Amino acid sequence: MTFFRLSKLWIAAVFLCFYQFASAQSEREESLLSQLSAHTANDTIRVNLLNQIAQEYISTNSGLARYFASNAIELSKQLNYPAGNISGMQTEGYVLQQQGLYEQALAIYLQALSIADNIHDDIAANHLYQHIGSLYSATGNVSSAMSAYRKTLQFSEKYKDTLQMIEALGNIGKIQVQLSNQKSQNNNYSEALNNFNQQYNYSIQKNYEPGIADASDNLGYVYYLLNDQGKATFYFSNALDIFQKINKPQRVAALYLEIGNVLIKEGKYDDAAISYNKSFSMAKQLTNAGLLMNNYLQLSILNALKGQAGLALHNKEMYEFLRDSIYGEQQNRTLADLQIRYKTQNKEQDITHLKKQQQTQEEIIRQQHYWQIAIGCILVLLALGAFFIYRTSRTRKRLNEELEQKNTDVEQRKQEVETKNKELGKLNKI
Repeated sequence: MTFFRLSKLWIAAVFLCFYQFASAQSEREESLLSQLSAHTANDTIRVNLLNQIAQEYISTNSGLARYFASNAIELSKQLNYPAGNISGMQTEGYVLQQQGLYEQALAIYLQALSIADNIHDDIAANHLYQHIGSLYSATGNVSSAMSAYRKTLQFSEKYKDTLQMIEALGNIGKIQVQLSNQKSQNNNYSEALNNFNQQYNYSIQKNYEPGIADASDNLGYVYYLLNDQGKATFYFSNALDIFQKINKPQRVAALYLEIGNVLIKEGKYDDAAISYNKSFSMAKQLTNAGLLMNNYLQLSILNALKGQAGLALHNKEMYEFLRDSIYGEQQNRTLADLQIRYKTQNKEQDITHLKKQQQTQEEIIRQQHYWQIAIGCILVLLALGAFFIYRTSRTRKRLNEELEQKNTDVEQRKQEVETKNKELGKLNKI
């Protein structure tokens, strides 16, 4: 039984599953909105509620996601609550990235990363590097993307965060696939397959469905490139099933595009057109510019294979228009400028921090100098006091000795007088 026949059997089940998860998500949104309405105080609890609501809307309504994230950012600034600010900026940056507004998204990511660095929040920095890496990857800047993903893997290994490690391994593998495609011998995907298999195995160990789905998607893409359509179909179908189950419309839309590519290789043009149109409709609804661009390219190829020259030319022109807007040289320069500005800002912050440390040390030294002077004065006063006490004691002792000597002299004279008086008495008798 072919993949397309299997997909027909899934339609009812998938629709029901999607409806159930959409209903569950709607209930979560209503619950959070009720809590927000009941909690009127402008405090960190309200910030956290705003961020949670923004996260709930991020895959279904980008406008509302950005609205609640912006409110969380503003309130966090008023409360001086860096964690809430970072979370809101991360959501807003992700929404802008999905809309193809890469310059604005990167500016927000880098600003949030600067805040995370200042408060030494490595966990938040790790998440931001993931987003920055995906943004660079989407704009074709694979070297910067790889650098960002390497940092996330280091953070994950340092803190033994298996879930983040799963995501980092998948992202690094994707960059390795891009690098292999750029080389003349583009069929060497051993490093990428190794990372994807590690990602898959870790996800199975943790029973982590998003990781299993992402690893399956990645493995399916590599096997598609290796022209192993059987394995590609198996892994793509596995990923599609899980992403529909956990309600990830962005990934579902991307998988419909990949499945269409497999169907084209199998010569099933009509089935491929159905899959592409599903992906195109979802990408348009989700305002995912990058996915729309890829859909236009694949639709153009499909039109050419079916002999529809006019449609092929139109879709190719739309692809080139979106490609130029996303990968334009001016925008790439702007992204580079933002990265340099972030690094410069960090250096300036380091210099400012060092200056503050220097000023603090100088103040400590100044205070120590004042204390030394004060202690010196006290010691001098104590020495003078001791000297005066000593001199007074010597004077008193000398006076006492003189007085005793005088008393002794007086006593001797008294005895002499008494002796003379006795002698006079004897003389008087005589």
